[in-house]
Amino acid sequence: MSQKGFTVVEALLIIVIIGIIGFVGWRIYDATTQTNKDLDQAVQTSDQTPEQPSQISEDKLVIEALGVQITVSESLKNLTFTNQATPDQLAEVSVAVSDKDLQCDVDSPLGKLYKVGGQYPEDANIDNSRGVLIKQFDNFYIGYMTPQAACSADAAMEESTGKLRDAFREALKTTELII
Repeated sequence: MSQKGFTVVEALLIIVIIGIIGFVGWRIYDATTQTNKDLDQAVQTSDQTPEQPSQISEDKLVIEALGVQITVSESLKNLTFTNQATPDQLAEVSVAVSDKDLQCDVDSPLGKLYKVGGQYPEDANIDNSRGVLIKQFDNFYIGYMTPQAACSADAAMEESTGKLRDAFREALKTTELII
C-alpha cells in the first residue's frame, strides 16, 4: 500500500516552522519601525538653530538648556550654543563662536557640554560618562567633551580656535547654577 500526502506530524512541523519565520519577521519589522520613529524624533530635536546665550552681566553667560551660567572673558563674548538633547541625557549643547573669521569645518569647534542626570561615575570611561566632569550638582552633572576633529587645515585658524578652546575650558571652571 503506497501512502500519498503528509502525515499529521509533518504538517504540524511545517506549521511550526512557518509560525517561527513569521514571528521573527514581525519582530524585525517592529524593531525597524521603532528605530525609524526614534531617528525621526532625534532629527526633529537636532534641527534647532544656534541660540545666543543670555547675558546677565558683562562677564556672565547663561546656558539655559543646561541651567547653568559661566563667567567668560572678552574673547568668549560671541559664543553660540545649539541644544541637541538625546534620550540618555537631559541636554547636549554644541559650542561654537559666531565670529565670521573663525568659521570651522566641524559643528562644535569648542566642544560639547552635557547635562546628565545622576552622579558622575567614579570609574568614568567613554562608555559610562559624558566627557570630563565640569561640575557635579545634586541631581545632575555637567560634562565636557573636546572636539573630535581639527577645526580647519589652516594652521592660523586652528591656533586661534585652540586659544578660544583653552579660554572656554578655563571659563568652565566657573560653572554654577542659574540664580
